[in-house]
Amino acid sequence: MISHLELAKKHEDAEEFQEAIDEYAKAALEEPDSTEPLVRRAFVLEEVGQHHMALEDLDKAISLDAGSLLALGLRGDILFTLGRYEDAVRDFTTSISIDSGDAETYYNRGLLYARMGQAQDALDDLTTALKLNPYHGSAYNNRGLLFYSLGNYDMALYDFGRAIELREGFACSYSHRARVYEAIGETAKAADDLREARRIELSIAEGPWDKRG
Repeated sequence: MISHLELAKKHEDAEEFQEAIDEYAKAALEEPDSTEPLVRRAFVLEEVGQHHMALEDLDKAISLDAGSLLALGLRGDILFTLGRYEDAVRDFTTSISIDSGDAETYYNRGLLYARMGQAQDALDDLTTALKLNPYHGSAYNNRGLLFYSLGNYDMALYDFGRAIELREGFACSYSHRARVYEAIGETAKAADDLREARRIELSIAEGPWDKRG
């Protein structure tokens, strides 16, 4: 006989979210010492916008296993979404103390520090994320924004350039780089970047259909 946990996973894969939530709840009762049903239900609850219910499940999971990276990471993400930045930083910091080799955790904490106005902490975390994953285009883009805000235009240009290289069609990096070019008086380059950003935005809006039809 299939377990409630396996049945819940099947519902989740089929995007039958309410059925998955119900079956994960039954699985949590079946396996009261396991974090898996709680964390997996939290993922589904987050998917359908039930942030506070997801947090309740994650709180329970972390009370069972304080070192659950999945639970800590997801709770940090949800707290970030809800604007509870200090609580989110606490979860990401705990995750880093357990596993200091995950670029995404440093990236997420760096974004939080940026939102909190802690520019140097944000720079440190984004730089660490890039050391761990030098192909993280979004980390380059966000670090570029920090450098721009601090008046370090050379580093901002470098970071936006790397973001563009790594993420083809990254219109916002062209727009951000244009602002740097404007700030240093290179108006022709700024205009070129703004045109490219607009071209990308239009191509995304139009989609893959043949315009002739």
